[in-house]
Amino acid sequence: MLQIRGGYTRLVGGDVGIKTWSTSTSNTVCYSDTSETIEGTASTTIHRLSACTPSSKRYKENIQPLNVSVDSVLQLQPVNFTWKTNHVDAVYKDGKMVQPASDVPVSTGPNVGLIAEDVAKIIPELALYNNNGEIENLDYRLLGVYELAVLKQHHSDLANITNTAKSQQSQIDQLKQENAALKQLVCLDHPGADLCK
Repeated sequence: MLQIRGGYTRLVGGDVGIKTWSTSTSNTVCYSDTSETIEGTASTTIHRLSACTPSSKRYKENIQPLNVSVDSVLQLQPVNFTWKTNHVDAVYKDGKMVQPASDVPVSTGPNVGLIAEDVAKIIPELALYNNNGEIENLDYRLLGVYELAVLKQHHSDLANITNTAKSQQSQIDQLKQENAALKQLVCLDHPGADLCK
């Protein structure tokens, strides 16, 4: 088992010295720090490694706004579940492995998430596949981008509704003023009318 601590990487059963990253670039591995207790030792900072995807504009071309079907995203059905197995197959996207196979026990007890097969029917580009071409996982990072697009659309819709309501309220206020002025004229000519009592 490989453990990464502070300034060195430790291979259980023997130590191996490897320089620890202090920063990451578009071509490096990224890590996040957490504090954990390992083998009964004091709390130690652990660097969890993950693939690092560049986001800078200088790495991108053909940039276009993402057109998202709000209805499609809203069809996604979050579920509660418990894991059936501890084994997770490697996951591939566009022919490249994005998640290695793992025999590490997955979370126990109740979990929440989405069912990859159901999502693939609605938004296929979110699905990740194993080496056998079977749906294995979802690109949850990409899902967040879709959710942002939906949030922006809802914000725009709400702004339009708010503007319409303000416009309608302005028209109502104008009609009230006109009605009051008409009432005043009517009552000058017909002070005994029910409207003027």
